[in-house]
Amino acid sequence: MNFGLRANALCNDYGMDTITAGDTIAFFMELYERGILTKEEVDNLDFRFGNKEIILDLLHKIAKREGVGNLLSLGVREASKRIGRGSERYAIHVKGLEPPGYDPRGSVGMGLNYATSNRGACHLRAAMYVPELLYKTMDRFQIRGKHEYIRDFQNILAVVDSMIMCKFGSRYGYLDDADTIAKALTVVTGYEYSGEEILKIGDRIWNMERLFLLREGYTHRDDTLPDRFFEEPVDVGNGNKRAINRDEFHQAIKDWYRARGWDESGRPTRWKLEELGLDEYIGKF
Repeated sequence: MNFGLRANALCNDYGMDTITAGDTIAFFMELYERGILTKEEVDNLDFRFGNKEIILDLLHKIAKREGVGNLLSLGVREASKRIGRGSERYAIHVKGLEPPGYDPRGSVGMGLNYATSNRGACHLRAAMYVPELLYKTMDRFQIRGKHEYIRDFQNILAVVDSMIMCKFGSRYGYLDDADTIAKALTVVTGYEYSGEEILKIGDRIWNMERLFLLREGYTHRDDTLPDRFFEEPVDVGNGNKRAINRDEFHQAIKDWYRARGWDESGRPTRWKLEELGLDEYIGKF
């Protein structure tokens, strides 16, 4: 069996997320190559990039929390806190969640979605790689001006999650269309839904999730990307290297706050909570 398939199957058997597992192992490999982790700290294994021979063994160690697997099992944010020594810079995550394979320097809309997502760097909260990379209906390097589309896409997919639908079923062909989702829900339930209602339901979900984050101590400072995406250019094709403009990116985040009816610090306003029937939460968080 192909090595990638074996690793994926092993993660599935253990109930481990493949993205977090891969990102965390890569994080440790970078720390090892930079001399931040010693060979003794990684069970005397050769942790250099490209050494796939240790991966399957590491997945077993992570699941059983054996040896270095105990530290790996924490994910990049918590592991970096334990390791220290400047390792935090190389811990790539948003709100504790490691990103998938869409580098925001080559798909800025994905970066905006990572930064604003309530669960961190998730590609399934607003799949901006679809318009930017798959269908190419948006400029993938554009930073400002995408906030309303991202907001609506996030709201629609929050409802799709609540419907327990597979987001990959049609290669996302309809998942940014509130009217289509409304028709599907109407057919299945027998209750009449409109696209406008779908957007409002999703908006309510997003605001409830935001209130939860505020209660748990998250703030607008968490709505960002790791520094490396702003400071380290990457080849985005034809020899062109790009990093993301930090100031413009954070202006785009503020655009998104306004589009959501939140204040400058990313908190739902009184009128937004009233509009969504969430009056009981006004002033609580």
